[in-house]
Amino acid sequence: STPTPDIERRNLNVIDLGIKVAYEIGADRHPISLAELHEAYLRANPGIGKGRTRNSFDATVNFHTINMRARFPNPTDRKRSAPWLAKPAFKRLARGRYMLLSPDEIALFQQRVGENDPRVYKDEYTIEDLR
Repeated sequence: STPTPDIERRNLNVIDLGIKVAYEIGADRHPISLAELHEAYLRANPGIGKGRTRNSFDATVNFHTINMRARFPNPTDRKRSAPWLAKPAFKRLARGRYMLLSPDEIALFQQRVGENDPRVYKDEYTIEDLR
């Protein structure tokens, strides 16, 4: 038997569900706020337990955002393995404005990480800074 969408959803984690919803609301084409993303996340996943609060949801998105200070689990060891290195998903364009990284941007970012480019570990930068 094929799994129902609810069961599939339950097996996905907050960031995967968040990325899916971000595409649905156009975050690959224009900036969105975390509030917009969270509202869409709750609408798309009624009754979901994880990611219900804004604090936990926002923290999860920030952990997968490549260019903001909050992504460092340990600020004194910036190169420690972390979600934003393992699974980069978002970029912050301005305070409170986020977009999904394009496949090309993810490839560029991963290339720079592989090159041990120090710009990747700055508190804040733009994806254009890595070109």
